[in-house]
Amino acid sequence: MNTEKVKIGSYRWYISSLLFLATTIYYFDRQIFAFVVTSDNKEYAKLLGFLGADGKVDSVLYGYIDAAYKIAYAIGFLLVGRFIDKVGLKKGFAFGAALWSLAIIGMVFLHSFWPLYIGMLLLGFFSAADHPASVKTVAEWFPARDRSIAVGFYNSGTNFGAIIVAIIVPFICLSLGWRWAYIIPGIAGLIWVGFWWYSYSKPGDHKRIRKTEQIYIEEGRMVNNQVKISWGKMFSIKSAWGFAIAKFLIDPVWFIYLAWLPKILKENYGVNDSQKAILIPVIYALSIVGNFAGGGLSSFLLRRGWQINKARKLSMLLFALLAVPSFISAYVSNVWIVVGVIGFVTFAHQAFSTLLLTTVTDVFPDNVVASVTGLGSLFGATGGILATLTVGYIAQKFGYAPIFFMGTFAYLLALGVLHLSNPGLKQVTLNQKN
Repeated sequence: MNTEKVKIGSYRWYISSLLFLATTIYYFDRQIFAFVVTSDNKEYAKLLGFLGADGKVDSVLYGYIDAAYKIAYAIGFLLVGRFIDKVGLKKGFAFGAALWSLAIIGMVFLHSFWPLYIGMLLLGFFSAADHPASVKTVAEWFPARDRSIAVGFYNSGTNFGAIIVAIIVPFICLSLGWRWAYIIPGIAGLIWVGFWWYSYSKPGDHKRIRKTEQIYIEEGRMVNNQVKISWGKMFSIKSAWGFAIAKFLIDPVWFIYLAWLPKILKENYGVNDSQKAILIPVIYALSIVGNFAGGGLSSFLLRRGWQINKARKLSMLLFALLAVPSFISAYVSNVWIVVGVIGFVTFAHQAFSTLLLTTVTDVFPDNVVASVTGLGSLFGATGGILATLTVGYIAQKFGYAPIFFMGTFAYLLALGVLHLSNPGLKQVTLNQKN
């Protein structure tokens, strides 16, 4: 049987589409605050007491709220990935998505700093379900040759979420009021949970896939349900450390652009809500291309006969080099040049990040993929917390120019760490502790 002829429009791509939708909703939710509090009508900023005498949103308070999300996000990764590996994807992902959706709806009742801070903690904690669950789903539903494409597809939801929030939230705030900017996506998340619960089972147990597709999925998968990796053992595995440190280096670049871009464009370049609805989608449209470029290049090389190690790492090297021009934004004042440079860097980030996440499925057994992804994402979120808190103070004293240097060498360093931790991208087994 020639499994290469399995149709691309198969059930595994429907499952991948659900991952894409979940990631889109989750990234939409995490950015709502940034757009609502910097809205031109300033109603929400006044209500919270975040508006300074100069008419600008206080950068330190803004940084604290953004850090609250990331602190809980990091703690969530520590626990949620293990929870998903323990209870399974169907229950674990549904639980996380339902609770982050309820948390975002609950934000409409939080009108001062500390209630908002607690709300962002809850939102961040339960949002941590998305990446571990999505990477684990890809490991279960896709053979090695297709995984980077599948990861790129679902991970492009981060960019679609960023584009949609930039277009829709300002409109909602002006036409319906800021509360609906929280309520509508929360309801969308709860609807998604229903689709996930109805649709998901493991490929071997699923009644909606053909035998030919099941055989195709099983090709190249690393399955060993007897493997148990405790936290203690995981910290002794170099490959886990390499992935985690790489995430620590690159994720702050993305997190800062995600959280601070609306504020930077408004305060540095005088961009209003209508202009933000054009400029920010341009940036994230470029990063969408990056998702597919990273996954597509790696899969193309694998289909040409390249070994996984060479295909993944040479692709990552290319995109790491493309991120080097990040610093240019610190020296130009034309907003379109800045948008172009940032868009180029986010393109490189998403391509690199897609490949980095895919290496977890290459190296670790399916039943610990969510745990390892959670560990790495914990490190990434920790880096994001430190960067966000630092940016708040830097912005108050020096402006935003210094932050543009963060992405220049982060990706090259991350690739170096990944390579040192596992030079051949060898699979981790029970007898292999390094």
